[in-house]
Parts: sequence; C-alpha cells; structure tokens
Amino acid sequence: MPRTDDDSLGDETVLWRRIIPSWIAFKDGRYRPASFAFVDRRSFEVSVFVAHLTDQDELMNPYPSDGLVAFPARLPRTCGGIVAATPENPHQGHRVLVFPDTRTMRKAAEVLANSSQWVRFVPPPS
Repeated sequence: MPRTDDDSLGDETVLWRRIIPSWIAFKDGRYRPASFAFVDRRSFEVSVFVAHLTDQDELMNPYPSDGLVAFPARLPRTCGGIVAATPENPHQGHRVLVFPDTRTMRKAAEVLANSSQWVRFVPPPS
C-alpha cells in the first residue's frame, strides 16, 4: 500500500527522532545528528514520532544512552518528502518520513541534521 501524507498534521507539528550515539557528529562547534541518522537504505522510510501524541519517558526509557531531536513536519515536506501514518504500528504517535528517491532523501537528511533541535542530548562516548 503506498504511503500518503498525513494531512491531519500541520506543518508546525513537532516530530521527534531518536538518535543513537553513533549517529552524533561534532560539526561547526556543536553536536548535532549526523545526516545518516535520517536515512534508511532498507525501507527508505525514517521512523519518527509526533511529539504531542508521544510520552517522552515511555519512548526513551528503554534507550538511556540515546538522544532525541525535534523538528517541524514542514521540514521533510519542503524537502520533497511526506510524513505518513503507519497503521501497521500500534503506537498512535508513530509516523515515517518517506521520500520519492534516494537522492531526495539524502538532501533532506542534511537539512534535517542541521535544523533539528535537541530535546534530550546524551553526549557520545569519547
């Protein structure tokens, strides 16, 4: 079944992406997610959560060494992607970012990496 944009989410809806320690880069004097944190070469879908539909503690407690970043739904959309519902996932806040091709996904990944804000930052191990 093809994915469609979830038009119930406005462009300013905050989305969260969990960031594992190996996905953190130090660039331009700050820690930020590496662009590959927003790329999935297997499914070409990037898992995210709608902030207002998700309990942060419930989401993050199983992953104490991971960080969490936020960005508005507008960002992947302006980069040529969509924010799609995942009816197969039981979590009400789960969505996926979907892009039409690998090139678009990679360009969007750089924008998302540079524009995301830390909600929960856990410094990577040295």
